[in-house]
This record gives sequence, structure tokens and C-alpha cells, in this order.
Amino acid sequence: LRPRAQIVSVQTVVRRLKRLKPPALLVVDEAHHAASSMWEELLEWAKDSYVLGLSATPRRLDGRGLAGYFDEIVCGPSMRWLIDHSFLAPYRLFAPPGLDMRGVGVVAGDFNRKQVAERVTDAKIVGDAVAHYRTHCEGKRAVAFCVSVEHARQVAEQFQQKGIASTYFEGGTEKGLRDQITRDFESGHIKVLANCELLGEGYDLPAIEAAILLRPTMSLTLYLQQVGRAMRYVDGKVATILDHVGNAARHGLPDMDREWTLEKGGAERKKKDGGEQAGRICTRCFSSSPARATACKWCGTPFPDEARKIGTEEGELAEVRTEKQIEQQ
Repeated sequence: LRPRAQIVSVQTVVRRLKRLKPPALLVVDEAHHAASSMWEELLEWAKDSYVLGLSATPRRLDGRGLAGYFDEIVCGPSMRWLIDHSFLAPYRLFAPPGLDMRGVGVVAGDFNRKQVAERVTDAKIVGDAVAHYRTHCEGKRAVAFCVSVEHARQVAEQFQQKGIASTYFEGGTEKGLRDQITRDFESGHIKVLANCELLGEGYDLPAIEAAILLRPTMSLTLYLQQVGRAMRYVDGKVATILDHVGNAARHGLPDMDREWTLEKGGAERKKKDGGEQAGRICTRCFSSSPARATACKWCGTPFPDEARKIGTEEGELAEVRTEKQIEQQ
């Protein structure tokens, strides 16, 4: 009997389009990729099919909208609702004021990878990843998101030198070894797993308890996908997010309300009390305020006129509290 449903990767199915009959219903996971050439070829092949796209982050880095590929968008529950109803784990986010990205160019909608790698590997990030791991999530299984394979290797070595079991993934890692590393990480024999662009999107391992952000990005989608790896629900788990590169200040807290759209841009922060939600982090009370605020809306501390020059100075990650956490005090 012919199967009534098939689960395939886009790479495989595109190679076989001439041998296959378009389905009655095509379900596209991670539908924000629909504007890429490979997906366009698939959608053209299935132009007479019903198409359902699924995505937690329906926004492309290049800003292209998805209106040419889908007719309507139906927004599901918010991340805040999913946390409150135990579909996602609650989190604690610790962040510095941010890595100084002035002078870094933009390529294809994101920071220039080569220039970012130079700043990151030169240790121009507030604080030390190992020290803050020990302070905020000692013993937890953490995934570190790095800017390059070489950076991932260096991060793994830094943890190893401090006696913390760590390793890294790369695209060329043999599958059997990768599977063994995953098992060792899940069992807790490996505590920190560094990677570059391998464990961000679609990687479902509830054992991940912490995310260490070491790659600055202009992509809201990449940021949310990375922190989401640590927020897979396990009863009693509170995910820890160590943001060493200011992505939370750049994009807002993970569970901030956002209005998703099929139009160009893809998403906007919802307006509240006539203004934009959190965007700047107070260095005194560590709460968040609107991106254009000149002073903290919680304690009144003025924000500096210019971004701090961080360089190689030591720093601390401080917990960023959500409005709900502040109201509960």
C-alpha cells in the first residue's frame, strides 16, 4: 500500500520532484525558509496543493515577507502563555549592557561574521563565559552558541581547562561520534556543548538546561531559536540564559509580546502604554525599559548617552527581570 503521509527533508524531496506526485496537503515546517530558492521550487511544484506552514518565528533575516507564499497567518499562543501553561520552561536571563558592535559591517542582513569573530575571539565580551556558568548554572547542561567552528573549539577548551566536561560539534563531525556526544550530554557526562549553527533551529533535546549566547546577531529568529533550545519543558526546570553579547537588549526578552505578520519585516513588538516594550537594560536594578528610554522606568537611573566601550575589561552578567517578576515582588 502507498503511504497516506510521508515525512521528508526538503533537500531529499526537491531532488525527486519529477518522480513524485504533488500531495493534497503539504505541511511545511520552519516555514520562514519559504522565500529561499529550494523552498520556492518545492512550493511551485505543489502550487495546486493546500499548503500549511508552521513556524515559531515567521520572520526572515533578509526582511522579505512571506505574503507571496502564504495567504493568511494564524498566530498561536504567545511564548508567555506557553510558559504559564507548562508547555515551555520558565527562564532566568542574565545579560551585560552588550558587546560594542560599532564599526561592524552587515552582510546579508546580519553582522559581518569575520569581523564578529575577531571581536569575540579577542575576548571583547563582558565577563567570562566559564566564570558566569559557574556562578549562575553550575553543573547544568548548557549549549554554547558560537560565531565560528574555531570559536566553538576555543570555548570548549576554555571549559575543559577549568575542569568542566565540554566538547563541540561541527558539520564534519562523524554521525556516530555526534550521536555519542549527544548521549553523553543528555546523561550529564558532558556539561557544555559548543557549536556554530548546528543546534539552533529544530534541535529538540529537553535535557538542555542553559543557553550561553556568544554570537551577536541582528536576527530575531536566530535569537529566539537559540534561547528556545533551553526552554523545552521538563517539570521543575528553570532555563538559564547567559547572554554575553547583548542579544536580549537588541531584540527584547524571549517572551515579549510580538505581532507577527506576513508582510515585509515579519514582526513588530506589540505596543504597550503607548510605547515599545523592553529594549534597554538597567545596570543598577537590571530591569528592562523601552528601547528609546533615557532612564530606567523602574528605578529612574539614567541610561548613558553612548554605548559603553567594553574591550577586555571584566564584567558581570546580571539577571534581567521581566515585568511580571517585578510585579510579583
